This record gives sequence, structure tokens and C-alpha cells, in this order.
Amino acid sequence: MIGVGIVAAVFLWAFIYKTRFGVVLRATSQNMRMASALGVNVNRVYVQAFTLGCFMAGLGGAIVVPGQSAVLGMGVDALVLAFIVVVIGGLGSLEGALVGALIVGVVREAGIAWFRRSSWPCSTSPRRSCCWSGLRASSGGRELRRPSRRPRSSARSDRSVTSSAGPCRAP
Repeated sequence: MIGVGIVAAVFLWAFIYKTRFGVVLRATSQNMRMASALGVNVNRVYVQAFTLGCFMAGLGGAIVVPGQSAVLGMGVDALVLAFIVVVIGGLGSLEGALVGALIVGVVREAGIAWFRRSSWPCSTSPRRSCCWSGLRASSGGRELRRPSRRPRSSARSDRSVTSSAGPCRAP
């Protein structure tokens, strides 16, 4: 996967900085009116840039899907990481994006290696374990039970268990 990523990055850099299309693409992105005045078909450049982006996204999908199953919403993590890379590397800089991607990748992998999932107290979700321990603490350590199915009077509150466990609230 890393080798394909390196080859794709070199291909993209060479395509944008060493071809006539790359010059036209950079000129159009910097000043659309001037490029149009010089005879560049701006709409065609936009379509070709979109096609290049779709090709790169398809290549990324073809690399990732064999390693994990494809599910709805699987790109959300990648979207957040891509946003962080753009913030670090800069919006218009391909070299900056490469450096930002390397920084984010190294920091992410170091964080995964340093803070293993098994270090969370008792659940796979830290928020759920926070809520559970907060509810246990607010109940004095006794077992929390489901409220009985008695008919509610109009004076009763909708909430049967309350907690002051920070951001976690009882349903």
C-alpha cells in the first residue's frame, strides 16, 4: 500500500508540475478570468481536474477495500484526516500536503501505538464507559435497575435516573 501511495504521489506531482495540462490547471486555479482570456477552455479544465480527482479517489478505494470491508460512512475518518492534512500543509501546496500527510500519519500511528484501545476502563467506547462509571458513582455504587412499568402520573418527571457525570446524561 505504501509503495502504491508513493507511486501515486510521484505521478500526481509529475502530472501537475511537468505537463502542459498541469500548467493550464495551475493557471486556471489561480486566475480563471485570465486563463479564459488567454484561450483556455476553463470548463474543460474543471472537468479534467474533477476526473483526475475521481481517479485518485478510486485508486485509494481500490487500495483500502481489500484490507477492510466496505461499509457506509467508512470515509469519515479519512475525511477528517484529510482536513487536518490540508490545514497543516496548506490549501494550494502539493509539497505542503505531502509533508502534512507524513506528519499526520506519523503522529496518528504513534498515538495508536502509545494509547492502546485496551487501556480504556471497561468498554470499547470511552464515552460509554465514562457514562456508566458516572451513573454508578451517582447511584452510590448500587446496581442500576430499569424502572418498573407503572403508569406515570402527570406530576412525575420523564427522567428516572439522573446523573452529574459531566457530558454524559441519563436517557
